[in-house]
Amino acid sequence: LAFYKLPSISGNQPIFLAFDGSGNLWFTTPDNSMIGEFNPSTGQFVGQWPVTAGSGPWDLAFAGGKIWYTEHLVSAVGSFDPSTHAHQDFQTPSANSNPYGIAAIGGLIWFTENNSSVDRIAVLNTAANHAISEYPVVLPVSGTPHLVTIGAGGNPWWTEGFSNTIATLSPAAATPAQCGTTSGTCTGIQRFQAPTPTTCSSSGTHTSGIAYGGASGLVWFDDSLSAQVGSFSPSSKAFAMNPLSNCGAHP
Repeated sequence: LAFYKLPSISGNQPIFLAFDGSGNLWFTTPDNSMIGEFNPSTGQFVGQWPVTAGSGPWDLAFAGGKIWYTEHLVSAVGSFDPSTHAHQDFQTPSANSNPYGIAAIGGLIWFTENNSSVDRIAVLNTAANHAISEYPVVLPVSGTPHLVTIGAGGNPWWTEGFSNTIATLSPAAATPAQCGTTSGTCTGIQRFQAPTPTTCSSSGTHTSGIAYGGASGLVWFDDSLSAQVGSFSPSSKAFAMNPLSNCGAHP
């Protein structure tokens, strides 16, 4: 186990990480609105570069030779060129959207909008002049979508925080900006309730991290409050939960 101290820059608190194709590690520091690069081979920080002040760069993903990142403190997603360090902002149609997780497939950049008064999954299309489409999740609006991953067929899956649910969207079945129903889960969305925890349950539940296992076809996620790691089978609709030994682990 090795620790590497970040450069002495005010507000330098990293939050999300992603590796590029050469094995270098990139990270965001939302408190000072910067993106940084670390070389694991040399153990040295290559540099840190500012993006839009006050934007709060959050989660990040690589696509089309650029880093795409959510701007959690505003209503935008950004792109960052790893070579020139130039950046560009793209505003979301909804105000106060607080983008959170981000994942990419081809030229589609999927991200979550975490504000409970917005509660949407959204996609930026790099091949359509960076147009952003937003899809409502449920009515009445109340959720807090967190991290997102790309599952089978290129459809996004995401965690929904305090509702103890995970969800997915079939874009072909949905209409941007329209729910398609007056109440309940919106058309094209499927939401799945994780089992009630039997251990470490005193602090509640909060689905947070998520990843898709291509070989197994399972959607993996964690519950940061009940200290569980779980998997979900989209084919059988079955959950398998794995409690951690330490209730304070907060995965």
